[in-house]
Amino acid sequence: MNRALESISLPEPEARPLPARRVPRSLLIQLITLSIGVLAIGFLMVRFGSYIESLGPWGYIGVAAAEFGNSAVLLPTPVPAYTFAMGAVLNPLAVGLVVGVFAALGELVCYCLGRRGSAILPTAPSSSPLIARLEGGSNHGTVRHLDK
Repeated sequence: MNRALESISLPEPEARPLPARRVPRSLLIQLITLSIGVLAIGFLMVRFGSYIESLGPWGYIGVAAAEFGNSAVLLPTPVPAYTFAMGAVLNPLAVGLVVGVFAALGELVCYCLGRRGSAILPTAPSSSPLIARLEGGSNHGTVRHLDK
């Protein structure tokens, strides 16, 4: 039976070029702005590295607070900029451990608030078109409740 399958030859599919995709202008502007911001903050943190070194353990506490605030959506910050810059000034292994632990804690806080927040916050009126779309009342909505 294997010989019969080996003798069957399938035609090779035609290689068609992929259509060219254009990157939206707003996305390019956002990427350029983010890149400039990350480079500027990184440069300033490295430039004033001696001042940061003089902070001693307060530098690690600052990195922890910034990362926790960013992960918990309290204060959006450019994470790569200060992480890399602080890693260049302080002990990189310690900065990596602090950033990892506090990023995870911040994400857990967000998860718990999102999971249990409906019991604390009052519900919005269901007549809102945004709420109706998010709950699946529109054919165009992509966000659905998992328990429905």
